[in-house]
Amino acid sequence: MRTPNFRKYANGMLNLSDTPAAVSIARENKARGYWGKPKTDEHVRAIALRHIRQQHGVTSNEVDVLGPHELQFGTYRGQTFRWILENCLGYAGWLVMKMEMEAESSKEQSKDNKEHTINKQKIRKYMVHFPEGREAVKIKRETHSSLKQAPSPQSSSVGKSLELKSLVLSSHLTPHALQHRARRLLSPKKVQPTIPTGMTDNALLHVHHVLEMEKSLYILCKIKYVNLPCLPHYT
Repeated sequence: MRTPNFRKYANGMLNLSDTPAAVSIARENKARGYWGKPKTDEHVRAIALRHIRQQHGVTSNEVDVLGPHELQFGTYRGQTFRWILENCLGYAGWLVMKMEMEAESSKEQSKDNKEHTINKQKIRKYMVHFPEGREAVKIKRETHSSLKQAPSPQSSSVGKSLELKSLVLSSHLTPHALQHRARRLLSPKKVQPTIPTGMTDNALLHVHHVLEMEKSLYILCKIKYVNLPCLPHYT
């Protein structure tokens, strides 16, 4: 069986970032625009089998057959499953996580057509066959759960409005105390990102990359940003 070449850091942790090749493909696909109808599953499988025979590979192993299957949707449409795991493992982990969460939720119904559904099921099967693939999905789940727990700016604003209303209606405060409390409430507060605890090192590393990316965006937008908490540096 041919195993994808999973990229890892020097300390053995998975590298979920996109390779330059993946960034280039994503840019080309975005510029290309409409692709037309997706290939049927039979057509995709036939192309994969032909590729394996040309490489003198074994067609009896289903995992090996899935490797050269072409993705029929999304940012990396047209690339093989193996290529995706080797060049944009983070994207693959996010994709499978999203599929699993949709399956777990009765409220979210997939709007995919038949070919997209089959193609998604197959890349998930290929992904979770490998320990590294399962780890990538786990990291994405942990990161999603941790970031979801962080309060949004909108919810913070709503909370301030309710607190201010309650403060104004309070009758036990003196005018001086009321003014002092209102001033503290309305003063802009520096937001310090919260680093979740109980996460695996890989998940923590992924959060670190996300925060660093957000920090860069803040700098580009010329918005004051509080220094990030110390995080372990991985090389």
